[in-house]
Amino acid sequence: MRRAPGVVVIALAAAMGACAPALFVPPVGPGEPAPDAAAAWADATRACRGVTSYKGSLRVSGHISGDRIPTTVIIYTGAAPTGLRLEAHAAGRAIFQMAGTAREATLYLDDGHRYATGKPEELTEALVGVRLGPARWLALLTGCVATPPDFVSGVRYGQDLRIATASANIFLSTMDGAWHAHHALFDGLVVTYERFTAAVSSFPSEWTLISEAGRDPSVSLSIAVDNATAGQPLSSGVFTINLPADAVPMTIDELRASGPLRKKG
Repeated sequence: MRRAPGVVVIALAAAMGACAPALFVPPVGPGEPAPDAAAAWADATRACRGVTSYKGSLRVSGHISGDRIPTTVIIYTGAAPTGLRLEAHAAGRAIFQMAGTAREATLYLDDGHRYATGKPEELTEALVGVRLGPARWLALLTGCVATPPDFVSGVRYGQDLRIATASANIFLSTMDGAWHAHHALFDGLVVTYERFTAAVSSFPSEWTLISEAGRDPSVSLSIAVDNATAGQPLSSGVFTINLPADAVPMTIDELRASGPLRKKG
C-alpha cells in the first residue's frame, strides 16, 4: 500500500509505567453571570472556527480499555471538516490505513489483509475507544472541541468561564492575556489543553483526552504536537483507500476485538 500524498506524521509513543494524567473535575454549582462570555468564546475560537484542513506531527501515549499503546506507532494523518485519514506503522511494518468522509470510511488492516467499512465514528471507537468524525477530530486538533462551535450560554467560576455549546462544555482560562479552551467535556470524555503555540495560529501543542469515571471503554491519552500546518489544501487521494485484491471484509466487532493499537499488560 502506498502512502497517501499530502499527509503528515503523528508519532504515538507508549507510556508504559508513566503516571497517568490527572482528570479535570469541573466546578459545581450554577456559577455567576458572565456577560462577557460570548465575547470571550469568540476570542478563544477565532483561530480554530474557520479552519478547513490540518496536518500535524503528534506524540501520543496512554492506554485504551486498560491496554497500553505499543511503542513507536506512527500515524500519517490528514483532517478536514468532511474527511479524515489515519495511517499507522510500527517497527517497520504497516498496521492499518483508514480514510473516508463523514458518511463512510474504510479501515484496512495489513495483518490478514482485512478491511472494515462504516461511519468514521464507528471505526475510531473500535480502534481507540473514542467516536471521532472528521469535524470532531479537526475541532480537537485546533482547540475548538465543539462541532459546531456556536455559543449557547456562559457562566463564570472565579477567573474562568464555562461555555455551553450544543456538543460540548468548554472551560476557558486566560493564557498570556488571551482566552483559550483549557478543559472541555463531551461524550463522557475530558479534554485538557495544557499548552498552546503561536507557531500555528495558537493551536494546542500539548493536551490530554481522558474518559470520565465509569465510561466504557476507558481511555487515557496524552498528546504532544511537534509540528502542524493548517489551512493548506489536501491532495485528492488523502481521503480514499485502494484496497488490495486479496483484502477480506471484516465486521466492526471483529475490528474491535483485534485491538490493532493495543498491547495487553
